[in-house]
Order: sequence, then C-alpha cells, then structure tokens
Amino acid sequence: MAIDATGGTDGNMDAYCVKCREKREMKNGKAVVMKNGRPAMEGTCAVCGTKLMRMMPGASTGKPAAKKPAAKPAAKAAVAKKVAAKPAAKAAVAKKAAAKPAAKAAVAKKVAAKPAAKAAVAKKVAAKPAAKAAVAKKVAAKPAAKAAVAKKATAAKPAAKKTVAKAAVAKKVAAKPAAKAAVAKKVAAKPAAKAAVAKKATAAKPAAK
Repeated sequence: MAIDATGGTDGNMDAYCVKCREKREMKNGKAVVMKNGRPAMEGTCAVCGTKLMRMMPGASTGKPAAKKPAAKPAAKAAVAKKVAAKPAAKAAVAKKAAAKPAAKAAVAKKVAAKPAAKAAVAKKVAAKPAAKAAVAKKVAAKPAAKAAVAKKATAAKPAAKKTVAKAAVAKKVAAKPAAKAAVAKKVAAKPAAKAAVAKKATAAKPAAK
C-alpha cells in the first residue's frame, strides 16, 4: 500500500480520531485556515463520523480566520431584553424572599390557633351530654304536665256543674214567689170578673123583656 504526500494511503488522508483513539481515514476532507493562519485539513472519521482535524505542512499565511458576522439587531435586542429583565427577576426573587417570613408567620398563627380550635370542639362535645340530658328532662316532664292539666280539668268540671246547678235551683226558688203572686192575682181577679158577668146579664134581661 503506497503512502501519498499528504500522509494518507492511496490519496486518502489519515488523522487521529479521539473517539476511536487511533488514526482513521478522513472523509469529506477540505482545506481550512486556522485562527493562527496555519493551513489544515478538516473532515470526518470514516468509522464513527467524529470531526477530524490535521495540520498541514507549510508556513502560516498570517491571515486570521474569517471573523463571525456581527450579531443581528434582533439578536442584540433579545440580549438587551434579557439583560434588562434580570433586575426585574432579581426584584421578584427578593419579593418572594421577603414574603417568606410573612408566610411562615401565617403558618405559625394557624398552628397556634389549632389548640384553641380543638379546645372549642372539645367544649362542644362535652356540652352535648348536658344538652341531651336537658332534652330528656323536658321529654320526661311532658307526661307530668299532661297529667296535671288532666287533673285540673277533671277537678274543675264537677265544681262547675255544681255551681251551674245551684244557680238554676236558686233562680227557680226566686221565681216561685212571683209565680205565686201571679196565681193569687188571677184568683183575686176571678170574683170581679164574675161580678162583671153577672152585672151584664142582669142589665141585659130588662132590655130583652
């Protein structure tokens, strides 16, 4: 196998591949000028495709590699926007950091309020038996109240009846003298009526004759 002037075999250049860790054939090689002005060949490894670079013999041309084109205005504006946004981002971070103590205080307040809330709940739970006992007492008192009402009603009815009966009897007794007087008046009026009838009869007889 013949080695050509470029250091490769049969017109192909070899270069050290850092991935394969040995010299490999360079594919798609092209001449380039490095930043220091030295000529070189650049290509890819024929085995793994890693980028290969090999210095070429020859003096430096003194010409630096072509500079990258200046950044576009849009790119500059984006960079400026990012730079301008940093203070706002820092302010937001500082605001969050300042808000942490307040948040911690709120959490501590909630934690401190829990025992009081638990005590209130416990008080309510403890009050339930007393409330139930009061309700049971009221329920138990209802039959007694009903019995008292029934007793009053039962006791009041005979007394009311007796009072009404007595009043009726007294009214009748009081009415008897008046009735007697009326009867006596009628009896006393009978002779006068008879005399009037007799007088009329006596007066009528001569007129008839």
